[in-house]
Amino acid sequence: MPSPSPHHPSAMHISPLIHTTHAFISAFVSGRSPPSEVLDAYFAPDAEIHEHGPEGARSRLPFLAKTFKGRRSLSSGGHECEGTLDDYYRLLGETLALKPLADTVPELEAFSVDEEKGVVTVG
Repeated sequence: MPSPSPHHPSAMHISPLIHTTHAFISAFVSGRSPPSEVLDAYFAPDAEIHEHGPEGARSRLPFLAKTFKGRRSLSSGGHECEGTLDDYYRLLGETLALKPLADTVPELEAFSVDEEKGVVTVG
């Protein structure tokens, strides 16, 4: 049996990045707090999201192929962006319906992390 990747949480420990990502997903999916409170709790004021997706879906999913940076009235700092993280989550809510199931939030073992890039993926 191959040994686990050093980027997989079972390799040694579960990264704080994974714990934070898992907590964010849990808070977001639960719907118990307004999105602005969830964003305040889990994102730095200068956080950035770039949403990727197929070109053919962009007319139906207005958040695809766009960069969202910062919070509320925070300036984009000269970066090319289409709005703030608040705008991103507003667009998600206007476009998609979330009907969470018991397994909507992945188990910690489903996450992997690149500590150097500060990127967490679920797979």
